[in-house]
Amino acid sequence: MTAQEMFFVCDARAHEAATIEALYDRDRVRRGDGALWCDGAPVKLSGHELRALWNTDTTIRVIAQEVRKTKSVIIGHASLHYRVLPRMGGIATVEDVVTDPDFEGRGVARGVMSSALRFAFDAWFCRCVELVCVPERERARRLYLSLGFVQHTNTDRFTLTALDRTRLLADIGGWATNTGGRLFIDTYTFTPFR
Repeated sequence: MTAQEMFFVCDARAHEAATIEALYDRDRVRRGDGALWCDGAPVKLSGHELRALWNTDTTIRVIAQEVRKTKSVIIGHASLHYRVLPRMGGIATVEDVVTDPDFEGRGVARGVMSSALRFAFDAWFCRCVELVCVPERERARRLYLSLGFVQHTNTDRFTLTALDRTRLLADIGGWATNTGGRLFIDTYTFTPFR
């Protein structure tokens, strides 16, 4: 298997923040959302603000990278947030799942989600992972359902419990033992174009 047939999913570093923000900008333009707006003005986070929002003990950014000849290129991203509820234990929330438009339909979002879920269950020992997906994002909804998430009746809320996680383990092609200081590196094979 060649490097062009594979991509890697790992935890992001703060120096990758600007690249991830550019990926979101490209996705918003493709979907016709334009820029993020707050109080009538476009929002552009500074490097300092991006670093302040970065990985903490309760937040991790998961990225997919395609390895090219001399460098890796970020092609997907998701944010994973952790909290503890008194009666439920650890719960993770997935947000901001995005794929580079050039790689849509190639399994990148599935890889990012599978690694994020594995981290939530195996490293944070979560009992449940939840997310919200609006009706307009039909492909995303199908992905979440195929990973084992259950949609709550009459809402945009989806959950996956630790007991329902068996499907995601089959998606992970392999993982690196030497992670170069990253929390994890998972390996996936691109889905062929249809």
